[in-house]
Amino acid sequence: LPISDYVNDTKTVLDQALRVLNAMVDLAADEGHLNAAVQLMHLAQMTVQGLGPDASELEQLPYSSQGPVQEALEAAGVRTLKDVAAKSRGALQKITKAAL
Repeated sequence: LPISDYVNDTKTVLDQALRVLNAMVDLAADEGHLNAAVQLMHLAQMTVQGLGPDASELEQLPYSSQGPVQEALEAAGVRTLKDVAAKSRGALQKITKAAL
């Protein structure tokens, strides 16, 4: 890498980015801009989790971003976190065990 302290610089920038994003959320909320505040919170969450805007919601769950598990969940009609919450524990176990 061209910069020897790249890892520390990246960590510092990401830490500061979260502070800036949180300040922007506060400002947007104070000014009554609900949509902007929600979008900024979404951006902050993506920054923390290292996910892009086109990533599946299921990638937020541990181990579900592995190919077979995510494919099995999506094949069973589970595409969002809301879908996960609607399924029973037994149904989710059945879906994921079949994938492994």
